[in-house]
Amino acid sequence: GVVLAAFQFIELPIIQFLIQMNNACDVINNSRPTAVNLMWAIKQMRKLLVDTDIPENIVIPSPIRTWLIEDHAVYRTNLAEALDSHDSIECKHDFSSCEEAIEALRLASEADRPHVILVDLALPGMGGIEGIGHILGIDSSIKCIVVTVSENRRTVFDAISAGAGGYLLKDAPFDKIIDGIHEVIGGGASLNGHIAKMLLDAMPKSGAAGQDY
Repeated sequence: GVVLAAFQFIELPIIQFLIQMNNACDVINNSRPTAVNLMWAIKQMRKLLVDTDIPENIVIPSPIRTWLIEDHAVYRTNLAEALDSHDSIECKHDFSSCEEAIEALRLASEADRPHVILVDLALPGMGGIEGIGHILGIDSSIKCIVVTVSENRRTVFDAISAGAGGYLLKDAPFDKIIDGIHEVIGGGASLNGHIAKMLLDAMPKSGAAGQDY
């Protein structure tokens, strides 16, 4: 309901923090986080919200230069055309592999670099999660959005932990992907509703909300 809708637009650093906390608890406890761990995480979230300076005036580029990494030729062509036909988005470069995109990124001038890259995960050669790491290593200002068929929990966590600014599924209409680009470029995180619920479900319901840890 309301909580799920809000979670889809929560600031990305907080989502990444929750995932990192969840992963650490999995390693330590070999289970889902305990109520104690969850309360600690809530305290850290509050600290992040208070201490983190969020820009009040985010400059939205026009057009939003968008690249696409997708090995399925038909889907890649159709999505690239849909993006490029939108008034606020320019999609002039699409690639069938991370290696091709990374090489093009290295050669591109700063003025030609994309603001957003849509990344599939199951790709020939380098996978999308590894590719995101390389992309952000070249230019950390680029927003990477995963567009894939995978709903695997660990894959979702790994992608967002790697720096993905959003996680969308390929069954989403193209206009939802366009909405996701605008959400991420505006400083938010774009998550498929099912994925957002998965992240929420990864956090257990605390029965000790009144206690201080």
